[in-house]
Amino acid sequence: MPTRFESYSGPDNVHYVKLIDNRGRIILQCTGCTSANENVKCINRIRSAAQNEALYVRSSTPEGKWYFALRSPDGATIAISRMHSSSAELEHAIAAVKSAV
Repeated sequence: MPTRFESYSGPDNVHYVKLIDNRGRIILQCTGCTSANENVKCINRIRSAAQNEALYVRSSTPEGKWYFALRSPDGATIAISRMHSSSAELEHAIAAVKSAV
């Protein structure tokens, strides 16, 4: 199955969009929308930002896990990745986002 976006409602009644890879793993998830109709806007924001390397903010946890935030040009966080075990895995995930959108 190809990389795809999926929308869902969380237990907090917030609507989310996640980008799923071809193995069914979450690559990244948006920060949440107030309505299902806003999910389309979120997908478009991810697509607009995905090709701009400067909008990826890479971080690590004290436990050595790696993740990234995808930001809009104004600095707002659009989506956050899942945790990765290495920086190489993180870079692979960023490349997957860029090629998927």
